[in-house]
Amino acid sequence: MNMNRSEIQQELINNMIDGMDHTTMWQVLFDFMDADYDKYTDEELMEEVKDYYPHILEEEELTTKEIDDKLGYETYSK
Repeated sequence: MNMNRSEIQQELINNMIDGMDHTTMWQVLFDFMDADYDKYTDEELMEEVKDYYPHILEEEELTTKEIDDKLGYETYSK
């Protein structure tokens, strides 16, 4: 059998996925998405939330301080 790198990689991934249970798949997907969203700026992340899952911010009308708290910022007031 003469497989190229791409074919070997695809087979490896398919075999790994076939051996995973749902909990493991969920964790892998979560980790992948978490790493991907870490690359977003705060503004890009907020835009993504507003565009696709606005209910996350609609629990009640959030103040700037509450949004900063959700993003992990320290808010300083004068």
